[in-house]
Amino acid sequence: MIYIFNDVPYNNIFSLAKIIYKNYNSFSKLFRQDENLLNFVKEQDKEKYEKLIKISKLYYPDDVFLFKVTYILNPFISLRIRDEEFSSYSDLGKKMLLSSPDISSKYFPLIQYDLISYHMEMTGFNKKDEELFLKVKEIEKDEHKQYVYFYLAYLLSKKTTIIYHSEEYKDIYSFCYYILKEEDDISSLGNILSEASFLKAYKDFSRDGKSISAYLHLCSQLKNSEEKLTIFLKKRDRKD
Repeated sequence: MIYIFNDVPYNNIFSLAKIIYKNYNSFSKLFRQDENLLNFVKEQDKEKYEKLIKISKLYYPDDVFLFKVTYILNPFISLRIRDEEFSSYSDLGKKMLLSSPDISSKYFPLIQYDLISYHMEMTGFNKKDEELFLKVKEIEKDEHKQYVYFYLAYLLSKKTTIIYHSEEYKDIYSFCYYILKEEDDISSLGNILSEASFLKAYKDFSRDGKSISAYLHLCSQLKNSEEKLTIFLKKRDRKD
């Protein structure tokens, strides 16, 4: 049996799986609705067909569903999601950091649905580098998913610098110098940075952890001071 997509014939599920990420919108519907496609998979590999049917009944977002489908059909291809392909886990980590201090909505499903460890297991990477795989599995369990996003981004990229608005700072001191020089509202910034997931993740990943802990403590104190001043002013206004 041959399956035809966009006038191109495919005679095996391995070659078909390679083009799924490039045709995200089409395949998100086809793998749920097209009987010809499902029969094609079934004829090629009944066990994979049954796995596909099983996950199609779960309420996964389209990108997560197709990610899982891709590696069920062909566990030998590179890491890819939606319309993007990555040359390595390091490549993925670096691209995840480009959005710092924000998270990328495109890559966040990889974190929400534990897809990085899933990919490692499906492709056999978990046996090639068990230490990294177990570390990823451990971090994925954390319920604070924004923290997980940045920790895994640093872990996979092996970056040793602080990434902030696409700029790199070699350590917390360089970062502080920039913040004090560029930002006008330091009190509000202290409030934000004291809770910043990217800094907390970097603190736990970096050798510079103690210095960053001290910095986050100062940020939290700045936040507390601002709150106390606001309360004081409100009380004073009531008395007046």
